[in-house]
Amino acid sequence: MKLIPIFVGENPEIEGGLYAMKYSQGRDEYNRFIRLWTDPEHLLTFFKENFDDLNSGFYGKISIDEAITQTEDEVYSIIHKINYLYNEGVKSGENLQQFFRPLNDKEHKIQPLQESKASALIRGLKNPWLRIYAIRIAPNAYVITGSTIKLTKNMGERNHTNDELDKFKKAIAFLKSEDIYSIDDIIYYYDNTEK
Repeated sequence: MKLIPIFVGENPEIEGGLYAMKYSQGRDEYNRFIRLWTDPEHLLTFFKENFDDLNSGFYGKISIDEAITQTEDEVYSIIHKINYLYNEGVKSGENLQQFFRPLNDKEHKIQPLQESKASALIRGLKNPWLRIYAIRIAPNAYVITGSTIKLTKNMGERNHTNDELDKFKKAIAFLKSEDIYSIDDIIYYYDNTEK
């Protein structure tokens, strides 16, 4: 496993950064997120396999074509927001902590290595279903652990969402094994490991 920088401010101690887990060969979880959720064939397969959840009523009744379009809109909204936070965040006073929120909706206190989630911010879209999952290292420093389309109320209800809970465990175990609990620890990690 590796920790891959997605974007890092010029002064990481203040500006933080966004990182992603790379669990094995292939893409890190940020680039995997973009590839999967912008691929119409992958989305078609996903929604066919999860058609009952798609039409369970949790999100209303929606066709597969509408679901693909909504997911693509959500992906681009998330990418746009992340790019904005990278390019304008410090100047605008916004940070990743305003985009990511605790995974547990009842958790209101910031915790070390806090499991977090982010979703699309699209005007007129009441319940986005695409999620990016991350571990909070600092107010503006997060490590993306994975992503999914969440069509059910609880994550543990389906294999693909349950897999994301497993990724949280793997990522937290990795961060702890590397003594990464702060942005300074990430900087130390990069200064002392091969990229």
